[in-house]
Amino acid sequence: MLDGRQVAVLAALTTGDTERAGELLADTVAGDPWEQLVTTCLVVLCRREAGQPIDAPLTELVETYLDREAEAGFTVFDIRLGLAVLDAIGSAEHPASARLAERLVHRAAEARDGYAAREILGHPLTVSLATDRQEEECQELVRACALGAGAVPDQLHRDLSAALRTSGAVIIHSFAGAEGSDTVRPSAGGVPS
Repeated sequence: MLDGRQVAVLAALTTGDTERAGELLADTVAGDPWEQLVTTCLVVLCRREAGQPIDAPLTELVETYLDREAEAGFTVFDIRLGLAVLDAIGSAEHPASARLAERLVHRAAEARDGYAAREILGHPLTVSLATDRQEEECQELVRACALGAGAVPDQLHRDLSAALRTSGAVIIHSFAGAEGSDTVRPSAGGVPS
């Protein structure tokens, strides 16, 4: 399910057109496992909005998400998808809610991903389900990644800029096939000579 179809389904749901949303979902061709999870999540939201039973697709959604292996490089997406699943559950009292919230915190911590932890901390239902220790763990991750810490100090900014200029010049030099020395030495200004 590509982004455009997801937006069309959500737009239909936002305007109360559950029939149109249902048609879009019914016409969706099965894709990658993550796309199927997104589709099932939207099916649950659509059925709930239409006043239809959601137990079967909700159970499938939760179990499929919980059984899904985390993919390297997709932690934030995975966490956001899990938060959407929790939104589809819609209640802290649902038997799967606490288990799902725990899994989300575990995945963010295991990946050491501050952005994922920040997403969790920004989701009231997840925070309400998390233990104090889990919430602290997410806060520690956000701090360790310096998210929201402010601006980069001037000297560090200058050093990083010089390193980037040097790296850029080395890359350009290597692509140009420059003759002469194989060693590129930075000049006083940080640009290779």
